[in-house]
Amino acid sequence: MSCTGCYVVTDFGAVNDGKTLNTKAVQAAIDAAGKTGGEVIVPPGTFMIGTIFMRSGVILTLQAGAILLGSPRIEDYIAVKWGHHMDRTPWHLIVAQGCKDITIRGPGCIDGNGVNFWDQDRPSQFVFYNHGWHRPSPMVEIERCEDVRIQDVFLTGSAGWTLHLWDCTRSWVRGVKIQNTLYGPNTDGIDASGCHDLIISDCHISTGDDAIALKSSVDSRDCRDITITNCILETSCVAVRIGYESRHDFRNITITNIVVKNCTRILDLRSLDGAVIENIFMSNVVAQTNRGWPFNRPIEMYVDHLDGKYDVVPEHPNHGWPFPKPPVGAIRNVTLRDMDILTDGRILLGAAKPEFEVSHIRMENIRLRYAMLDDPSIIGPKAMNVSFRPGSPEMRAKCAALCVENIRDFVLRDFSVTWPTYPVTDSWRMLTDPNRFCNKPYYDGNEEKIRTGAMRPSFNAIWARNVQGGELDLRGLTASEPNAVACDLANINARVIRDV
Repeated sequence: MSCTGCYVVTDFGAVNDGKTLNTKAVQAAIDAAGKTGGEVIVPPGTFMIGTIFMRSGVILTLQAGAILLGSPRIEDYIAVKWGHHMDRTPWHLIVAQGCKDITIRGPGCIDGNGVNFWDQDRPSQFVFYNHGWHRPSPMVEIERCEDVRIQDVFLTGSAGWTLHLWDCTRSWVRGVKIQNTLYGPNTDGIDASGCHDLIISDCHISTGDDAIALKSSVDSRDCRDITITNCILETSCVAVRIGYESRHDFRNITITNIVVKNCTRILDLRSLDGAVIENIFMSNVVAQTNRGWPFNRPIEMYVDHLDGKYDVVPEHPNHGWPFPKPPVGAIRNVTLRDMDILTDGRILLGAAKPEFEVSHIRMENIRLRYAMLDDPSIIGPKAMNVSFRPGSPEMRAKCAALCVENIRDFVLRDFSVTWPTYPVTDSWRMLTDPNRFCNKPYYDGNEEKIRTGAMRPSFNAIWARNVQGGELDLRGLTASEPNAVACDLANINARVIRDV
């Protein structure tokens, strides 16, 4: 094969037998293309490599049937630098640093061969793999680049994070398929830290940890001007996460036309490290939270103020250091609209303390359909991990479809709840997946009672505390049981519309 500006890796000595280490040959092709700009072609076959570095102006094309396979030996990877925590190791399969105008495209495959970096012994197929810290993560690391295109490529087998865009400007991730095991440790699909002008569209992502996560870490800048659209997502964790790592602000983000085949949370908005998260719009979503884990929160929004220490190995530069003390962040101007959710869990919205800001929140045409009801009253008070709202003890245990606390200017319209009918369908995993025993006191030995409805919690449609301003349209809402209160409200200074 030959074409003007094309550099075929086999012309540089690469061998497609899946055994020969081709790092030098593939890197030589990329370096040659980088001198004037050009296309590096990976033809059909399996080419095993260690770390390779992209160059400005290079298009890396994996033809149909082509596989870049990560070496199973950490010694074949070049240590770049540790990230701020242990999910970002120094080792990566593909690295771009400070590049301009780069493309990685398919239809071929990049396979991280990540299973080789995990402990194969686990109690059952429903348990996450354990891992050592010496693993390539993220698999594809794009650092401080401009005009980045990742398109029509298949990414799989990541040992940790799959694709990480860090402080990049003008990036397009289109038509990408990401497939990792649903029990891979920290195998996020797409992570974007400190990115500006990012489009993620037409992607199919199935992975063990967050499918798409927007972050602003200590070593990144803010996130802004981002759109996520036309994607199908599946995960054992969060479908779309904004924050959690929230050192800098997030602004102007839209998420539209999303199907979530499965997750534990559809949307997680969380400011814990001082960030302001604002101007967020999510619409046209069909989703379910049928992962078989208790304490699902289909939508969660949370502001709190936390500090601690880095949990890292001794060789990490942050070992033993405290987190920098952040200010208190805020979440404001968020619209959630046109969502249909099949679940057993609860929507949790609000701040840990009344003085923290969660404001100008609008929910319209949100439909919750219940396959069954998971009882949070036992596990809730014990869920003190940062992932479980440690500053909201009453909310954690409250049995209500929508729990709201400490919000200013909250608008709720066309909110509907369809309570479960019994028996619970066999397709709902909470009664068969062993992970339900995270809430062992409730489920252990009670599966048949729960399945038939003989044992079930009583749920309010809404539980709300300290809502100041806005409008709550409560018409048509009922509790899960005839003798229960549909809406449990206290300290509400907003317009409340009820059935006549």
